Amino acid sequence: MLRSTILPGTTDNVVIPILEATSGKSAGYGFGVCFNPEFLREGTAISDFFELSFTVLGTSHTKHLSILRELYAWAPGELFETTSVTAEMVKYVCNSFHALKVSFANEMGAICKQLSVDAETVTKIYTSDTRLNISKAYLTPGFAFGGSCLPKDLRALTYRAKELDLKLPLLENIMASNNEHIERAVDAILRTGRRKLAILGLSFKAGTDDLRESPMVQLAKRLLGEGCQLKIWDKNVALGQLIGSNRQFIQNTIPHIGSLLSDDLDQVIEGAEVIVIGTKAIDRQALLERLHEEQITIDIVNAGKPSEAAIGACAGMCW
Repeated sequence: MLRSTILPGTTDNVVIPILEATSGKSAGYGFGVCFNPEFLREGTAISDFFELSFTVLGTSHTKHLSILRELYAWAPGELFETTSVTAEMVKYVCNSFHALKVSFANEMGAICKQLSVDAETVTKIYTSDTRLNISKAYLTPGFAFGGSCLPKDLRALTYRAKELDLKLPLLENIMASNNEHIERAVDAILRTGRRKLAILGLSFKAGTDDLRESPMVQLAKRLLGEGCQLKIWDKNVALGQLIGSNRQFIQNTIPHIGSLLSDDLDQVIEGAEVIVIGTKAIDRQALLERLHEEQITIDIVNAGKPSEAAIGACAGMCW
């Protein structure tokens, strides 16, 4: 059993081959190997051990887990049985998230101090929200964020920090990180070598018609600039019903959007070589059943799911 933090793939690609070469036996038959990450902090290791939030057992040979299940029968929290590479990654995700939280709190504290704001009271208030702030919300991998609030408020706060000659590298790079998700999507689509595209979803959030700073709008604009032919479907977006800043944004960004939009899903996907799924407001299985074998699907809103093959010879691509 391995417990030390090691990069994903180390158990399968380094440890097991060494054990097999040394022992002359095969993993899963002659011996079992499990990666069981530890989550013990210096100074509180004993209490951390006896108050486990969860236990992770990673292996490709589940028949050997009976001993470890018995070993951890006393432990509180949920027991997860998964692959070695997933268990290895979990430890890095946890530690990276902890580092992120410390850096975020410190940057917020720094700008509060510069603005003569009581950081302790601010922290007490925002951490009291357990529905969005301190919760599972926004922690599922997907596509870039957008809308009228997050980009605007990030820019405003980082601009004020610059006025105060205060460097906040974490906050300053959130928008850059967000833009990289759009660029990765563009690259994934262009790598197909096909230029007739159906874009499913345009608003920044499923179930709304808000296009302001929508990453799907930015994606469409980038693809048009690359010479792609687009047809766009979003059941909640009707150009004639957009008003105010919402309408102004889309007209300034893609002036000829009207010729690309359609409320007929079948018409949009007909003739498309690549189907880009950019909304959760669609039945994925029903969509796949509509496609023919030459079409490629690229799902950019369910990035946390493993790659899956589409029906027939369709290629389901997640990245």
